[in-house]
Amino acid sequence: MKNDNKTSRDKVSAKNYINQGKAKMSQHKYDSAIIDFNNAIIMNPDYAEAYFERAHANIWLCRYGSAIVDFDNVIRLKPNDAKSYFWRALVKQEYLKQYTSAINDLDTAIKLKPDYFDAYCERGMVKENLGQFEDAITDYDKAIKLKSESGMFWVRGRAKEKLGQFEDAITDYDKAIKLKPHNHNRIYYTCRGDTKANLAQYEAAIADYEEALRLYPEDEDLKSKIEQLHRKLNY
Repeated sequence: MKNDNKTSRDKVSAKNYINQGKAKMSQHKYDSAIIDFNNAIIMNPDYAEAYFERAHANIWLCRYGSAIVDFDNVIRLKPNDAKSYFWRALVKQEYLKQYTSAINDLDTAIKLKPDYFDAYCERGMVKENLGQFEDAITDYDKAIKLKSESGMFWVRGRAKEKLGQFEDAITDYDKAIKLKPHNHNRIYYTCRGDTKANLAQYEAAIADYEEALRLYPEDEDLKSKIEQLHRKLNY
């Protein structure tokens, strides 16, 4: 009975440390949060949530190897937890450039959760980094079927542009802009302008660059692109 009571108290104490650590994370006190997560793990070494939260603190502190080890422990304790495979893949892809290993994790995440929108999106980006643009587009297609977000049409358009599928890329950029016409879409107009420039549609490209410049007037690269296209039109 005493051991049962102690185990119960340890679990409560571990949860308290988790809650403290999360509160510190929200205040950007990552080192201090890690101390709380460490204490939670000492109280309950099989506490998957503690490893998961500590992994995120380690990401914020750019301790990517430590984050991977923490996600390894979550997966050891919860082998069917799709989100841990996803997050481990994200660290491998975004920070460690371990693309093949990241794809393996994302394959597992999708197998565990076939409607995992973020996993399809991330796997598409990994495949782009490997130059596998057609495979990337297939993943973006699947993501878009699950959720029609502006960013998904943008990344799919970007992959099509790299394959020289300029008209199809423009169609995707059109959809991205239509879904998000006013906020944070300078990159959409810029990409569409680049694609139109590749098709020698210089006036239409200038119009897109000017719209992007209106949203971000400090962009010297956009000003340069507009000047270059005006020179081409004047030849």
